[in-house]
Amino acid sequence: MHDIIIQLVNGLVVGLSLALVASGLALIFGVLDIVNFAQGEFYMLGGFVLFFTYQATHNFLIGLIAATLAVGIGGGLVLQAMVWPLLGKSHALPLLATLGLSLIIQQLALNVFGGTTRLVPPPIPGQVPIEGVSYPIYNLFIVVAGCAVLVAGFLFLKYTKYGIWLRAVAQNRSMAGGLGVPVPRVYFLAFAISSALAAIAGALLAPVQSVYAVEGSDVIVNAFIIVVAGGMGNFRGAALVAVLLGEVEALGAIWFRPSEVQVFALGLVIVLMLLRSRRKIAAAPVEDTALSGTRGGTSRANAAALNRVWAIISVILVALALVPLVVGGSMPQRAAVYLIYGLLALSVSLMIGFARLLNIGVGAIFGVGAYTVAILTQHNISNPVVVFASAIAVGLLISLLFGLYANVASGIEYMMLTFLTTLAMATLPSVSPALTGGDNGLQVKGGLQVSFGLNPLVGNQFYAFVLAVTGICVLACWFILGSQTGKAAQAIGRNALRASAMGYRVSNFRVAVTLLSGFLAATAGWLYALENSFVSQDLLGLSNSLNGILYSLVGGAEHVILGSFVGATSFRYLTDSLGRATSQSSLYIGLALLVVVYLMPNGILGLVESAAARLRRAPEVEPALDRDVLEPAPTDPRQPAPVSPGRES
Repeated sequence: MHDIIIQLVNGLVVGLSLALVASGLALIFGVLDIVNFAQGEFYMLGGFVLFFTYQATHNFLIGLIAATLAVGIGGGLVLQAMVWPLLGKSHALPLLATLGLSLIIQQLALNVFGGTTRLVPPPIPGQVPIEGVSYPIYNLFIVVAGCAVLVAGFLFLKYTKYGIWLRAVAQNRSMAGGLGVPVPRVYFLAFAISSALAAIAGALLAPVQSVYAVEGSDVIVNAFIIVVAGGMGNFRGAALVAVLLGEVEALGAIWFRPSEVQVFALGLVIVLMLLRSRRKIAAAPVEDTALSGTRGGTSRANAAALNRVWAIISVILVALALVPLVVGGSMPQRAAVYLIYGLLALSVSLMIGFARLLNIGVGAIFGVGAYTVAILTQHNISNPVVVFASAIAVGLLISLLFGLYANVASGIEYMMLTFLTTLAMATLPSVSPALTGGDNGLQVKGGLQVSFGLNPLVGNQFYAFVLAVTGICVLACWFILGSQTGKAAQAIGRNALRASAMGYRVSNFRVAVTLLSGFLAATAGWLYALENSFVSQDLLGLSNSLNGILYSLVGGAEHVILGSFVGATSFRYLTDSLGRATSQSSLYIGLALLVVVYLMPNGILGLVESAAARLRRAPEVEPALDRDVLEPAPTDPRQPAPVSPGRES
C-alpha cells in the first residue's frame, strides 16, 4: 500500500510539472492555432538558466526568477519574430519553423553545455515520513508551487485586462482588433507566458531530474499528449489531464513497463479524440475544415511555358536516374536511397499537396513495411513475393486507420491524431522486443533470396530493380492523378463542402487517396529493408515522418510527383553531406528548415514557377502552400479576419 501512496505523490510532482509545459502549449494553440515544437527546448533552457544563476548566487529563488524572466522574454521575442510573418499561412510553416528552432537550440546547447548532466541541490533539504518511507520535502514543494502557478495563470486569464484580451483574441481576432485590443502585444504576451511556464517547470525539476541538453525531447511528447487530451487550446483541460497522466504513469510503473503505460495512454487519448471529433461532426454537419483554395490562374501561354519547364526538368531527372546504371562505385547505392525516399516524399505529397491533409504518420507506414520484411525473414519466410505482399498488406491496414481519421476529423485534429498514432507505433519495438528486436533493431535475413537474387551492395542490378519499381509507381500515380477520379479527389481536397454538394462521396475519395499514399510508403519501406538489410526503431518514429514532410515541402508539395523527387534528392544529399562533413548536422538542418519556411515556402519548384512567371511578365502564380493545408486559412491577422470558432480558455 505504501508503494501506491508514494507513487501517487510522485505522479503529482511529475504531473504538475508537465502541466506547466502543456498549459503553455495550450495557450499558444488557443490564441494562434500553432503547434510549438520548441516548447521542450524552453523547458531545458529554464533548467540551465537556474543552474548557472545558482552557481553564481547560491540562491535558488533568484535562479528561478532569472529562468522565468530570461526564457519568458527571450522566448516571447524569438517566437514573435518567427511566427508573426507566417500568420494567415499554412499551419505546416509555423510547425516547421518551430521544429527548426528546436533543432538549432538543441544543437547549440550541446555545443555550449556538452552532453554531461548538471546537478542542482534542492533548496529545501530534509525529508518527511510518508507511509514509513522518507520522502523529500522539496518534491512536496514542487506540488504546491505548481498548483500556485497554475491557479495564478487561471486567475490571470479570467480576471485581468490582458487575460481578457487573450481570451478575446482567441475567440474572435478581428472583432477584438476592431474594439481596440492590441493584437500584436497580445501575441507577444501569449508567447512569453508559454515560454515562461516551460522555464518554470524546467527550473523546478532541475534538483529532481538534473539538467542536460536534450531533456526537452523527453518532455515535449507527453506535453503534446496532454494538450490533445485536454482539448486543443484548453488551459484548464491541459492542467487537469497533465495531473491525470502523471498519476497513470506513476501507478502504472508499479505493474507495467513505461513503454506499455505510454502506449495505453496514447491509445486512450486517440479514442477520446475520435469520440470528440464525431460529436463535433454530428453537432455541425455542415462544418468542414479541409483545405480550401486553389492555385492561382495563369494564362494559356504561361501555362504552356510552365509545362515546357516541367518537361525539361523531368527529362533531366530521368537522365540523372539512368546515370548510375553506367557508372560504377557507390553511386548506384546512393541513388537507390534517393529513389526510395523519393517514393516516401511522393506518398506525403499525395496527402499534403493533393488531398490537403497534413498526415504526420506516413513515415510510420514506411517503417511498418520495412519491419514486416525483417520480421518475416527472422521467421524463415524469404519468398520475395510473399514478403512484398505482406509488407503492402500491413501498410494498407495502417492506412485504413488514417482513412478513418480523415472521415471523423480534419484540420489540426486530424494532424494530431496521426501524430499520436505515430508516437504509439514508435513505442511498439520497446513493448514487444522479442518480435521486433527492441532498441537493437532487426536484421533482414534470407540472403539474396528475399531481394529476388539481387545484391544491393554489388553492381547496379539492384539499383535497376529499384528504378523499375519507382518508375511503375510514378506512372501509376501519374495515370491516377490525371484521371477523372484523380481530378475529383483533388477537387475534394480543395473544397470538400462544394464537392459533397455536387454529389461526390467525400469519405470514399479520402480513404482511396490515403490507401494510395500508404501503398507507396509501404513499397518504399519494403525497398529500404531490402537495400539496408537492417531496420531500427527510428523508422517508426516521428523523425522519419517529419523527414518525409520535409522532402515533400522542399521540392514543392503542390507538384506532387516532380516535387517529391526533387525535394528528396536535394535534401537527402544535403543531410548526407553534412553528416559526413560535420557533427553539427542538426544545426544546419534546422537552418535549412528556416530557409525553406521563409524563403521558399512553395519549395524549389515553386521558386522555378515564380521565376518563369516573372520572366514572361505574367501575374505571379498565387502561392499554394501559403494557404492552409489544414483548414481554411484566415486572412493576415494584421488585417480584419473572418470570424473563427472560439475556444475555451
